[in-house]
Amino acid sequence: MKVRLSVIVGVLIASIIAFAGEKALITNPPLTRGYDVLYGGYKIGKIDLTRSQPYVYEGRPVTELECRIESSAIIEHKGLYQSIVTGDYTVLYLLSDVSTGGERRLDEYWFDYKNEKIRFKSRIPGKGETSNRQYDFNDASARYFDTISLIFRLRDGLDTLKAPFYIPVFVYSRPDSILIESITDDLVVMPDGKSASAKHVGGKILFATYPGIGDRFDIFISDDADRMPLKAVMQMAVGKIEILPRAAN
Repeated sequence: MKVRLSVIVGVLIASIIAFAGEKALITNPPLTRGYDVLYGGYKIGKIDLTRSQPYVYEGRPVTELECRIESSAIIEHKGLYQSIVTGDYTVLYLLSDVSTGGERRLDEYWFDYKNEKIRFKSRIPGKGETSNRQYDFNDASARYFDTISLIFRLRDGLDTLKAPFYIPVFVYSRPDSILIESITDDLVVMPDGKSASAKHVGGKILFATYPGIGDRFDIFISDDADRMPLKAVMQMAVGKIEILPRAAN
């Protein structure tokens, strides 16, 4: 079973970078959160994520986000996903550095909302293959989230967002959306066996996924001041994938 974890994590978590003009400068401060990816109770990958402190870029507050993914040979996927977002997590810059099946590909996107354009650059290191193009937004009024920063949009807006609602996302090199169907109070059992109060966000992925990946997801976010992701579940054609906080060493 070969599945791209970016699809699953895409509905979930985050990253860290700084950029000047059209060049991203990877700063990589210490990673602060870690999660294990489980299928059928077996660990098939891990996720590390970081969010920087806000700072001012071109007169507006921005945040750097980073998500690192490593998987087992079953999945054959490694990736570094980075973005720069505004104070409401709208994406200004998006980078994915992904290796699947032994081939690495680097994609970069610059979002120009004022001129309703997206600039794109792609290359395969060592092969000299590049792609540069610019194209229009399909919805000039939308302020897109990458599927990594979406979780922060959810956690910071849980008290004000009303389901059902659609959140515009940028995925698979195109604008799309995710449907949030419900936000309810719940309890989630943690890896140590203890229960924690949580906000249960249930939704549906509207864009086409890879074969075997279902379109439904459930995210559990702590019902406290931290509002940290506690658990995520993605339904599969057979069984489910769970993303759980990594146990402390």
